[in-house]
Amino acid sequence: MNAKNQAVLLQNQMLKTENIRAQFEILKQQISPHFLFNSLSSLRSMIRSSNKNAENFLIKLSDIYRLLLANKEIVTITLREELEFIENYSFLLFARYEDMLRIDIEIPQDVLNFKIPTFTLQLLLENCVKHNIVSKENPLNIKIYESGAKRITIENNLQQRISIGEESGIGLQNLTKRYDLLGVSDGVQIFSDETVYRVNIKLLDS
Repeated sequence: MNAKNQAVLLQNQMLKTENIRAQFEILKQQISPHFLFNSLSSLRSMIRSSNKNAENFLIKLSDIYRLLLANKEIVTITLREELEFIENYSFLLFARYEDMLRIDIEIPQDVLNFKIPTFTLQLLLENCVKHNIVSKENPLNIKIYESGAKRITIENNLQQRISIGEESGIGLQNLTKRYDLLGVSDGVQIFSDETVYRVNIKLLDS
């Protein structure tokens, strides 16, 4: 291959890389606004009701956005780091829903260094509470666990909330597209019946 062809090939590869990077940025931007809106709405309600957890909620929210900004250029993250992020995020959820919500995480140590698209678990947890009834009469139970070779599952009891005018499936479309951009065609698998909803995601090599 002559120098001119090599230069054209390199330029095309650079353009492809930049295009993928730009698409990731667009996709990630779909996640944060919804999360911020819900969080600020919850904080406003907590302040109005003089909830004692309002200050801690604000601190955790600040910590989370610090992590969001720090990782905004990162395409994938280790499962270990994502679970640390989820620990802070879960605090916000528990402050909103208290004993109406339960989150059980059973992930073995030997898979923690595998990677997933950044903020995957946050997106999936937010989907669980966004699309299901969460009440004292109908508490929401979420489980995150290993489910076979290099895969984990996020599962919840299905008690679907119907909201007029609310878009559905955007978060999962986002996640599927991100796996596609990474060249992984089976990154997201979905199962649902009358009682349970599961999203199974693939772990990526570190």
